Amino acid sequence: MPACCASGSLRYSPKIGPISFDYQHSGRGPDRIEIPAIFQMNTSEKPSADFREGPRSEAPESNPSPARIVVYRYGCLSPRDMGDDIVKHAEMQAALYARVAKINIAARRDYNTAISADPAVAAIEAEIAVLIAEPAEIDKAVAARSATARRVAQQTEAEASRLDAIRGALRELYVSLKAETLRVRREKASALRAIEERRRVDVKLARQDAAKAGLWWPNYNTVLARADAAYARAVKTGAELRIREWRGGDRWPGERDFREPLTFTFQVQGGMSVDEMFSGQMRQFGIDRPDPDAWTHPSRGERHRRQRTTARIAIYPTEGGGYRLLDVPVLLHRPIPDEARIKSATLQRARQGALWRWHLSLTCELPAATPREPRADRACGIDFGWRRRPGGSLRTAIVSWGEEYEEIALPPDWMDEFDRAEAWQGELDAEARVTLEWLRTATLGEVPDELRQHIADVVGNRLSGATALGRLTAWWSRTYPGHSSGHLARLQAWSRDDLRDRAARVNWVARLVRRRRELYRLAAARIAIQASVVGIDATALTDAARRPGATERDTVKYAARSQRVRAAVSVLRNELLRACAAAGVPIISCTGATNVCHICGAAPRPSSPADVTWKCQSCGTVYDQDINAARTIRRRALNAVVPTEIRGPLERDGKPKTGRFSRLRAPRGGRHRSPLEKASA
Repeated sequence: MPACCASGSLRYSPKIGPISFDYQHSGRGPDRIEIPAIFQMNTSEKPSADFREGPRSEAPESNPSPARIVVYRYGCLSPRDMGDDIVKHAEMQAALYARVAKINIAARRDYNTAISADPAVAAIEAEIAVLIAEPAEIDKAVAARSATARRVAQQTEAEASRLDAIRGALRELYVSLKAETLRVRREKASALRAIEERRRVDVKLARQDAAKAGLWWPNYNTVLARADAAYARAVKTGAELRIREWRGGDRWPGERDFREPLTFTFQVQGGMSVDEMFSGQMRQFGIDRPDPDAWTHPSRGERHRRQRTTARIAIYPTEGGGYRLLDVPVLLHRPIPDEARIKSATLQRARQGALWRWHLSLTCELPAATPREPRADRACGIDFGWRRRPGGSLRTAIVSWGEEYEEIALPPDWMDEFDRAEAWQGELDAEARVTLEWLRTATLGEVPDELRQHIADVVGNRLSGATALGRLTAWWSRTYPGHSSGHLARLQAWSRDDLRDRAARVNWVARLVRRRRELYRLAAARIAIQASVVGIDATALTDAARRPGATERDTVKYAARSQRVRAAVSVLRNELLRACAAAGVPIISCTGATNVCHICGAAPRPSSPADVTWKCQSCGTVYDQDINAARTIRRRALNAVVPTEIRGPLERDGKPKTGRFSRLRAPRGGRHRSPLEKASA
């Protein structure tokens, strides 16, 4: 029988045992991110004297076992001693990032110019530009028909056929463009190498100027790492780099603090132990040691009270040999393992809705878990997918343990709360539209021309909403507070209520997201405890959430795309990867399991892709497509790591098939070998 967590709990199948847990959300769910050590990469340059003289901790001389990187994230309050000097250093980081971004944009432009100078590449790019511009005209025609008919119009057959032809032509042109680009890169390798070397020299000069201006090396290393990541992503995807200038000062009424994100980082060469962090041996970073029973006290309220402590992180060195420290109240809701080595600490300030939140992230190095020996009776397969259940829950995954299976689902009360949060968003947007309509028809009287023009720009733009109206209100309050005070007072009252309600809604959604992550974390932890090998569905689900481009046809309904955002199967997948990595459970990724019968291996042909229940035309088995995919994934994962005695890769319970399925038997001369056996042979 399937088990569902519709009531906030998970019940596992009898094959594993009567294991269950009840979920109680604390409002501060654990934030932990595990990154394989192989993916850790230092893209920033090592500073000269300041780096060599930086703090160094007594690290172990040798660490023969591989390590895993875990990032612990804790919530903070606003720093107690925030000053103008801290804001100045944040502005210096923003200036460095903007300068490096301009350097990267110039280098990318020179690179594209060198490639496009080739006649063959230029001809192909011109053809692509012509084809891409045509779907935009089709979209305009469809929008015009929709506006006339007052309903959403569909593409005609001629328009759909033309889009299909454009897609086919673009596919061929992109293949040709890739081949020609590779040829030009080989021919102009020296010129392209010179562009890259010039970019690196300019970035180095920007870093040196920032260091001379007083920016500390951990902070500018973080800025350079962010800029390098954005540049690499732009080179890989072809996206355009953007420059985000510093925007300090008040932008909303009632918000005294500057409205900019902040990031301050402290790095430790060799790492520091947990005891060194709590004892305050390093002047640059430390956390006051919490009470010994901060995580074990029986009272939940007492645990939260005793977990409150203070962290101190250095922002920049002072002239007298000291450091400018920032005291930050922090809640250590999760203990740090004693064997962890803390490599860096990052204090971040990010926007959450209309409010700003502070977080402290500790990057730690932990010993790798001992690999668990795979066993056939403890293998499971997981198929990700979202489906609304009759009871109101949202199924996000099927876990197969063989004949028994279970469901991981978001409970109905969570879905109802998310519905109310979305409805509240619609109500706030409707109130903003009503206020815009009132302002459009209001009689302002004698007002300055600049104010009248700003109002006309906002109310005349059909895309204006609460953001544009709030900025207009803030600018009006600062620039012309005495003109048309009655209209301004109404806008200020609306802006104050809108900010309050939107902040409350954002906090509500954030609590729902934390609760969903906690449900997934607990489910992943239970699976990692019970399983010895886990097979997961590696099918890319991003296409279901991505809106179609100009040359693509939208084949996903809005409801399915909306449910995908709620399900957030990527969060569940990441929690499974982290839990299995911590427990030493191997993960096997599988694709194409949905269209394969787990009994005979044939490809079923459903009457409609939307059908939930399928029937195999080869063996006659009737099954749920998600359950079938989970069982197929489990069998593939088991055959990949566990040497079995069965003759066929899809045989059931170790019994050889007979009759018309005998063609699935292994070749003569031996049993079916797993990929690991073939590799070792």
